Amino acid sequence: MTIVSLCQYDPSVTPLAMLSIQNKMKYSQRHGYDLYVETYTDFKDRPPAWSKVQIMMKYMKSPFMYDWVVWMDCDTLIMNMSVPLEILFTKTILGTSIDQTEHDLLNDEEMEGEEDEVQMILTEDGNMLNTGKTFTTTKNIYPHRTIILSYN
Repeated sequence: MTIVSLCQYDPSVTPLAMLSIQNKMKYSQRHGYDLYVETYTDFKDRPPAWSKVQIMMKYMKSPFMYDWVVWMDCDTLIMNMSVPLEILFTKTILGTSIDQTEHDLLNDEEMEGEEDEVQMILTEDGNMLNTGKTFTTTKNIYPHRTIILSYN
């Protein structure tokens, strides 16, 4: 698993990028995740948020061979360093079984034939979809089915 982010904040204006990167580094090291923080985007005519898909796709391809790529906005800070991201892959959280406790992590035998069903985990903040934290699997991705939305 890897965590990716884009931090383009001007350090002369705010220390947010530095604080965010330190926060994500500490968390990634604790749980054994790789961390990639981009500081530049090719999208000059769009807000940085439009770079999420482009950056995530970069880390979903070779030579990066991760089962899951997790996007975290630069202004996302991890408050509880002891909780691993894998906790979100429990049967209870994913809704695949109500009989399991939230700490029973998935394995291939338990989810045989069901692992293809969950390819993305999105968050919502009570008002609408919130893409500040997005989980995407690289397993069973079919390029001919991938739709990239963009605006002109």
